[in-house]
Amino acid sequence: MLNFEINKEIVFSTSHISKECREALVDASKGIYRDAESELSVLEQFPIYKDEYSFRIYIFETPESTEYPELDKILEAAIENECVWLRFDRDGPIYEGFDVFEW
Repeated sequence: MLNFEINKEIVFSTSHISKECREALVDASKGIYRDAESELSVLEQFPIYKDEYSFRIYIFETPESTEYPELDKILEAAIENECVWLRFDRDGPIYEGFDVFEW
């Protein structure tokens, strides 16, 4: 029997992130990293992939805090659930206990 490596993914609605966080994820998916001091953002630590409707973030190690508290809380949930992929999808589920933004 083969021993396959299987990676878990957790999915959240993009409404769980602020517009500013979304814009930073768009930039990071293009290799552009920024923060308030114009230094490299903590988002640089993640490979981030974007398609037309979603973002996928590969979590290969416990991340440092980001400049976005809502993202920190979601990353913590992903790690607690042993997920290596975090996906934000515009049609993804909305969970109680997490911030919801309208933008």
